[in-house]
Amino acid sequence: MTATARRGHGEDSVYRDAANGTWVGAISLGWRPDGSRIRRKVTGRTKIKVREKLKKLQAEADAGLKTSASYTVAKAVADWAAHCRASHNVLYLVVSDAPTPEGIPALVAACQVAG
Repeated sequence: MTATARRGHGEDSVYRDAANGTWVGAISLGWRPDGSRIRRKVTGRTKIKVREKLKKLQAEADAGLKTSASYTVAKAVADWAAHCRASHNVLYLVVSDAPTPEGIPALVAACQVAG
């Protein structure tokens, strides 16, 4: 009889949810400032599908992408603007006037001029 390989700490977990008959995959993405763990979960009908979703989620986490149902384009622009070297007032004016795709080039131009 061969022993199964044990996962290391911080690796993904995949388990069956008997209550609703689906597979659940969970991944740890770090720790919050209050000390609680940041965990993302995905569900699927098969174990293989859940593993594929976990691989995609891990790749996004490694790339630094923030994926969430509540993460909008406006929040993404605000996050990007926070890292821009332009002054806060210029960015606020450009971001507040840029809810449409036409406003994005103005934001980029403001950051390039201020940077």
